Amino acid sequence: MARRPRIYFPGALYHVIARGNQKQDIFLDEIDFKTHLSYLSGYKSKYSFNLYAYALMKNHLHLLIAI
Repeated sequence: MARRPRIYFPGALYHVIARGNQKQDIFLDEIDFKTHLSYLSGYKSKYSFNLYAYALMKNHLHLLIAI
């Protein structure tokens, strides 16, 4: 079941989580971690949001962002 849409308002903090299906790994090696950070950096440059914290683990990730 999908989660409800986030309530949006300027300056709100959002805890974003992405997980692998059935707790499968989403990052297979160090290159995957670095590639994801590169994508995140590119999106941060392209779109206007603040990234306050992140945690990358083998089977999921957490982002704390404000739009």
